[in-house]
Amino acid sequence: MGGDPENVTVFGQSGGGAKVSTLMAMPTARGLFHKAIVQSGSHLEALNPDEATKSAAAYLAALDMKPADIPRLTKTSTERLVAALNKMMTAPGPKPNYSPVVDGIVLPKGPWQPDGPAVSTGVPMIIGTTRTETTALLGAGNPALFEQDDAA
Repeated sequence: MGGDPENVTVFGQSGGGAKVSTLMAMPTARGLFHKAIVQSGSHLEALNPDEATKSAAAYLAALDMKPADIPRLTKTSTERLVAALNKMMTAPGPKPNYSPVVDGIVLPKGPWQPDGPAVSTGVPMIIGTTRTETTALLGAGNPALFEQDDAA
């Protein structure tokens, strides 16, 4: 319905910005877009398969599931999925990381580790940030932060 397939810009903010950064490092995405805009998300670091497996196993445990139960995830309510994530994010200790995974094929290396993605050389990119990017993330771990007055 219009548009120019030879002049496609991808844009994302926060998690969407991280996805744009990831697309920049994916050889299979080469040529699908011609410009990129990342608003808070260009700091993305990728996981190795072992790190990703640990985070996935922790999430399944929060859902009272085992790896063999993965097919049940498609039938699990959104409320239960979010509750399990909240349980993990508010528990003491290290928080799970659900960043993209370097598999050596679809994602050969982290988007910005140790340098910019050569596969996207020549793709102009605008990078910005938001002043309050992590406000909601901090509040999820400490709801009292949202109850402060101006003096606090």
